[in-house]
Amino acid sequence: MLCYDGAFPEMTRAYANRGCSVLFWLNQRESRGYAEVKDLAAQNSMIIATSCCCGVDELGRVCPGGSNITDATGKLLAEIWDREGTITADVCPAEVPAIRA
Repeated sequence: MLCYDGAFPEMTRAYANRGCSVLFWLNQRESRGYAEVKDLAAQNSMIIATSCCCGVDELGRVCPGGSNITDATGKLLAEIWDREGTITADVCPAEVPAIRA
């Protein structure tokens, strides 16, 4: 899912209705913190990995990051702020259909 699409809950719901278990949400904005992701993940029983820009963008704005991985129950598994880096988490997409049921 790309950037602003996540502002519309119907987008995440459409992926869930198609049987998607993991959603990658790529953002070119200041942040998409856990507070913005947890409800989308929990309400749609979807593992969501969110990646946000970090550093100074092409317009000179500072982007603080805010990338995270959230499980299908809305639990935060990993998060990174204010620096470039890589986060990882163990997830089990095979468990999502049972959670969703």
